[in-house]
Amino acid sequence: MPAEPIHVELFVPPLEGEGEVVAAVSMDRYAAILAGFAEGLPAGEVLLHEGVEPRAWPAIESMWQDHLDADFDRGGTLLEELDRRMLLHRDRYTRPIPPLDEDLRAYLDFDRGWSAREDGETLLEAIGLRMTDLARLDAAWDARLEKSAELRATWTKLMGEEPGPFPVVAPPPPQSLRGPARDPIPPLPAEPAAAPADAPPPVFSALEPDLDLEQYASLCAELHAGVHPEEEVFARYGLADPAAREATSASFQRRFAEDPLSLERYRSLYHLATLVYRRHE
Repeated sequence: MPAEPIHVELFVPPLEGEGEVVAAVSMDRYAAILAGFAEGLPAGEVLLHEGVEPRAWPAIESMWQDHLDADFDRGGTLLEELDRRMLLHRDRYTRPIPPLDEDLRAYLDFDRGWSAREDGETLLEAIGLRMTDLARLDAAWDARLEKSAELRATWTKLMGEEPGPFPVVAPPPPQSLRGPARDPIPPLPAEPAAAPADAPPPVFSALEPDLDLEQYASLCAELHAGVHPEEEVFARYGLADPAAREATSASFQRRFAEDPLSLERYRSLYHLATLVYRRHE
């Protein structure tokens, strides 16, 4: 049975005036924030660009998660609408990825070659691609295929042939924040000054591998998708030793508890990685 991804429930004490702040964040603004997080952009910059005070974000995220969960339990479609809006906002960060965005044969050769490799995440990192790039490529080709019978015939023909050589891909650097900044939502009341305290240095285990947040989200999504055996997946991410897995989990649990914004970016990256892995099941 595939391992479940690690999620941390955060309790955010209510603040005076918080309800007005949370209510001011529409689904479109929420989707734009998640799209920016998924691109790996600095969380603080994304939030300020979208007019949200960073310290208000945990309460906003908690409200939206509760709202989406309740709608899902009722059989609603808010999650699908959020995905649609995220896709629109991710398009703001679209960059050319020749030849994958121009040549159907190259796209299919890449898609089939990447899906068959056990080190797919490592490969993406080596050539400078993100899961968001793959999601945009998939959506763009799906739209083209839907509109063109000739292109669908070509796709059917190519899929009946053996894949060609793995294409050479050299994408330009990811896009930075794009589009006009939004008007800020109402600010939270000022926080009282806290007395300075000497915090102990963080304790890290020598067993912890060098996984960044995107790799960790991809690991959790791949385990959840169950495309490859668990032990193979763990080994590929440097976590063959069960003790190393526990140390890595504990490390990210600490990080999420200390930095709620990193938890929100993890959730967005995990969501996108899950969509990609499910597509290739």
